[in-house]
Amino acid sequence: MTDTAFRHDLEAVFHRAAEAGVTRMVTIASDLDDALRAAELAAARSRCWSTAGVHPHAAGDASPDTVAKLRGLLAHDDVVAVGETGLDYHYDNAAPSVQRALFDAIWPWEPKPDSPSWSTPARPMTTLPRRSATCPPAPGGSSIASRAATGPSERPWPPAGGCPSRESPVSSRSVRSTSSARSRRTG
Repeated sequence: MTDTAFRHDLEAVFHRAAEAGVTRMVTIASDLDDALRAAELAAARSRCWSTAGVHPHAAGDASPDTVAKLRGLLAHDDVVAVGETGLDYHYDNAAPSVQRALFDAIWPWEPKPDSPSWSTPARPMTTLPRRSATCPPAPGGSSIASRAATGPSERPWPPAGGCPSRESPVSSRSVRSTSSARSRRTG
């Protein structure tokens, strides 16, 4: 919803969505600027939420300031997920080590204990299980991992001492429960 393609007819897009029966939306951010616009959009509209993250292709453009601002956005009730984020080694837009380091720097956001994480089940997961408590597979066999809420971690960006050596082509979004935000906006 924050793409420039919607700039001239955003209201019409929301209107058509409502006419089609869409009652809630989450707009997915792909970089810091997008996350800031998405958070503004979510704050201004009922039944609209946003995410904060950096797409793995843009990982090379991230800085310590980017990570700090994303963590700040994730504290807002209207920002309900980490995303877009993950590891994408199919294209050579950012080195795998840079993608892993950014993923580890953003991931310290702590969802509530009952919050799911979505991950691509096509390949074995190594990054998430290494840092998460795994849960039983969801219906259909998709992989779910949930982190226990132990308080925020503070990992530096870029990390001292380099990155983990394991290759882990995992794409992940973590969704947290925002019952207080939902209850005030869905009634």
